[in-house]
Amino acid sequence: MPSPLKGSLPGYAWDTRMQGGRYRIVNADGSLGRLVSEEEIADNLRTMYERTSDQFATLAAAVVAGDITASLFQRAMMEQLKNLHLSTAVLGAGGWDQADKRLYGRVGRTLRDEYRYLARLTRQFEAGEITPTELVARARLYADNAYGQYWREADRRMRRAGVQQERLRTEPGACTLCIFAEAEGWVELGTHYVPKHSNCRCHKEYRTSDE
Repeated sequence: MPSPLKGSLPGYAWDTRMQGGRYRIVNADGSLGRLVSEEEIADNLRTMYERTSDQFATLAAAVVAGDITASLFQRAMMEQLKNLHLSTAVLGAGGWDQADKRLYGRVGRTLRDEYRYLARLTRQFEAGEITPTELVARARLYADNAYGQYWREADRRMRRAGVQQERLRTEPGACTLCIFAEAEGWVELGTHYVPKHSNCRCHKEYRTSDE
């Protein structure tokens, strides 16, 4: 039976009957509705990450204004990064019921790197090595790597299901790099790394090679 997705994107359920699994809309009466496209998932992720980027910038601005300490900024960022990476990875895996110790381990390893970079950023600001404007701009970018968690877990899920191909789909106003990648069409699964650059919000679509 499809399992409800807890937390992110309420109103979705996971349907294991589809190759690699797919989300479906949960209707008002509790029945399962239409399939949710990768584009729709990506749109929801973009909204969430833009909102998170703004929150990170607000935290950085609060440090600059002296409203919070640098250590409090660092702790608050760490907590939000943990929630963001974990919820996104779980979404890519197919919901909390699909998560296992290996997923938590992968997220944990990514977070250790993010925490180390964040600690260095905080020290640089305290030492006057970066400007307030640079602090705010760099804090915004911490949402980028979390966006990739969804696609890394989706790749693993699709590979286990025997899916063999992917293609990149660009967002409005995409850069030349992403437009060229999209023009390649269907390629081997795992060819494209998302995000491809800072603020990249492109997404993938998947298929088996005989479709």
